[in-house]
Amino acid sequence: SSEPSSPQVARVIGIALVLGAAAGTGLSLLRDRADQRVRSADEITALLGVPILGAVPSLPRRRMARTHPLRFAAHSHGVEAYRAIRTTLLHGIPREQAVTILVTSPGPLEGKTTLVANLATAMACAGQQTLIIDADLRKPMSDRTFATDEPGPGLGDILAGRASLEEALRSTDIERLDVLSSGQDILNPSELLDSPAFAALLDELKCRYDRILIDSPPIGIVTDAQILSALCGLTLLVLRAQRTSRLLARQAREALRTVGARVVGAVVTDVPRRDTRYNTYRTNGHYVSRPAISASSPAGEEPSGRWTARP
Repeated sequence: SSEPSSPQVARVIGIALVLGAAAGTGLSLLRDRADQRVRSADEITALLGVPILGAVPSLPRRRMARTHPLRFAAHSHGVEAYRAIRTTLLHGIPREQAVTILVTSPGPLEGKTTLVANLATAMACAGQQTLIIDADLRKPMSDRTFATDEPGPGLGDILAGRASLEEALRSTDIERLDVLSSGQDILNPSELLDSPAFAALLDELKCRYDRILIDSPPIGIVTDAQILSALCGLTLLVLRAQRTSRLLARQAREALRTVGARVVGAVVTDVPRRDTRYNTYRTNGHYVSRPAISASSPAGEEPSGRWTARP
């Protein structure tokens, strides 16, 4: 031959490109199949069929222990996230449908108890007479969240006939915010929550409070959340960023759908501050880091920094 038979550069490059594309596609599909965590707002919306009401940023561990982020920076990203959720619930939904709000999650450690405490605080600060009901009768958290001196009667005691509502209700140091803890351990929480006594109790509380937030067990573990969601006007589903699996989220959605629960939206917690995949609106730092205002600032302005509730 008058020309060399190799190397065939064009052919080798073409084969390499085809094999590289096939290998890259295969690896990406394999990674997606192996890693089932939800990773973006669009994915959550498509998976659950509900909008994302808010994305709560990650908080330093020292701030998460027995306290509320609302007590720290009054203009931080975290507080603005809770205020955005509050605004949607107060103004985007008819009031009669948003009196009782159930907060649940597909699995444990998703951040639902923290959401309940801070969202209730935000509602109370907006002038709403608010009540938190710790309906997680298996693993209660309200006593730890609000650092009560000693455990007293709660929801389980009322339903079991061991205490009255007046004995179980407790006020907090936050104005217009009360707590009904879970109370002593009981053996049949699902049966008590599904009883006429609990439905009657909820009707009585609706006459006393503007908003009632109910903290329930994860829906993927026990049936308590399904029972509560059928009795509540709205249900919020809490997902943890880069932790909640698609399978658990899908199962939670189907479990709520089977009992006719009205899932108004999802809230994503523990979102890294620089991760924009879960945020539909990215807040500019200029709006959350304005200069501090003194406590004697004119009416209508909120002081920044640490604060305590009015006596």
